[in-house]
Amino acid sequence: MKNYALLLVVMSMMAVGCSSTSHKAEGSRYIASTDSGCKLEKREGRDHYRVALDGQPFNQYWYTYSDAAGLLQRLEDKGRCE
Repeated sequence: MKNYALLLVVMSMMAVGCSSTSHKAEGSRYIASTDSGCKLEKREGRDHYRVALDGQPFNQYWYTYSDAAGLLQRLEDKGRCE
């Protein structure tokens, strides 16, 4: 009989714990969406590209598409781009 009471207490504690954590997990985080991030900009009239972070040039240099895409990928890997 004592084991049955202990089992009943443990199961009720688990039920209360599971219901409170699942309810908390639904609204506990807010993730903001952004339109900004990293983009490739093409130079007008030429086949040159540069990376822009939040609309601003990452640096002053222009690259070929493959080099600019590689730079963009490295920035994404480091977490600087969304």
